[in-house]
Amino acid sequence: GIAALVRFSALALDPPLWALIPLQLLHGATFGATYLGLVELVARTTPEHRAGTAQSIAGWTVSLAMSIASFAAGQLWVRMGHDAFFASAALGLCGALLALTARALQPQRSEEGGKTVEPS
Repeated sequence: GIAALVRFSALALDPPLWALIPLQLLHGATFGATYLGLVELVARTTPEHRAGTAQSIAGWTVSLAMSIASFAAGQLWVRMGHDAFFASAALGLCGALLALTARALQPQRSEEGGKTVEPS
């Protein structure tokens, strides 16, 4: 979320060529974290005998979503030009807020007291 917010906000400002390398590295971080999170979620919530099928469905779903998002981004670019990056930054902000909200709702605590759950 935060990495996407930073990356897309900076890209909207037409940065110099040297700045594109670290900005694209942020893409690697966000993609990697999202992909690993999805793999972990599927592995944790799917019976072992259905794991391969579930991972395939997850991969197919991500591919379909990316196809739709790419089409929508193209339409947004036609209308807004490079300012369309600000719309992507707003989505990154939404993702960050959702992640922070989910973390706040997590019942596990490392310190004394509170409701604790042993890791599985």
